[in-house]
Amino acid sequence: VDLGAATIGAEQLGRMVVADSRLTETRMVVLASAGLRGDAARSSEAGFDGFLPKPLRDQDLLEVTLALSDGAPKTGIVTRHSTKERWKTFLGAGIRVLLVDDNGVNRLVGREMLHRMGVEVELAQDGLDALEMLSAGRYDLVLLDIQMPRMDGMEVLRRIRANEVPGVPANILVVAMTAHAMSGDREKLLASGMDDYLTKPFSPEAVLGILERCVTKNALLTPEDAVSEQPVSMASMVPVFDRAGLLARSMDDEEIMQMVIAGFLEDFPNQLEEFKLALESGDAVAVARRLHNIKGVASTVSAEETRACALELERLAVADDLAAVRIGLARLEECFERLRKEMAP
Repeated sequence: VDLGAATIGAEQLGRMVVADSRLTETRMVVLASAGLRGDAARSSEAGFDGFLPKPLRDQDLLEVTLALSDGAPKTGIVTRHSTKERWKTFLGAGIRVLLVDDNGVNRLVGREMLHRMGVEVELAQDGLDALEMLSAGRYDLVLLDIQMPRMDGMEVLRRIRANEVPGVPANILVVAMTAHAMSGDREKLLASGMDDYLTKPFSPEAVLGILERCVTKNALLTPEDAVSEQPVSMASMVPVFDRAGLLARSMDDEEIMQMVIAGFLEDFPNQLEEFKLALESGDAVAVARRLHNIKGVASTVSAEETRACALELERLAVADDLAAVRIGLARLEECFERLRKEMAP
């Protein structure tokens, strides 16, 4: 309810909704142009569930909406400040997570996000490293990338479930991390033995949901509906860089976002060079794998134009059309140059 647009008093409206037995499940949020001390408390007394000041930020609205839609009983009015407290839920809980991903930027983003949530996290860069670390340590949750060199995520999962990893319970929670979100993927992953999956780039809310169920030992969160990943034409008008999106995934922490950008800008030229070497070798499978990595890291940092270009080239490589991929190489490099300029502070 926007207080400035209401034709009747907000408190009166709130009490009317509360009194209507048909609206018992309705949640209400106040949008206030000038929040004064006590406004949130008065809104709560009138029956409102949330309170947000204007100008409204997308991230604040998202977090309050998620907090009000989780099915939990009402314990007080939800504000942008109270939602931030959710990130502190796991401080001192002693949760240990092993994050396995061959992409350095993905590992950086995941590590910082989990640290902010009070979780102990260790990193592995492929399946073989993961098995070694699992055997040597104790973990409550494994976040496992699917496509990796040396040993992929599915083989790691098979060995865990077959009780072939010393010291690791076969029923340890394992959640897949995948850049694909094709229809039917969830069913396939669950059938293979995964407990759930996260679609990259994953949001803090999705990770938080996984951790909350990990602590309470309830069923893992229901993942967002799978959405088919469609190729985007390089001629399409997509943003070069979604700064707001990356800041939201950095939990609104500018310092973390700049750290992620710096790591990406340092690593991406190496990714391009590996792609070029694969292209020179004429190995279409290797080319597709490198482009898949480029697409993934671009998605993680909200480099939308670069992601779209890499996705289209990956589809060409899978179709064994390396001649078209070679033509597209120059455009991918142009995307990166535009991105470098957009990412400048």
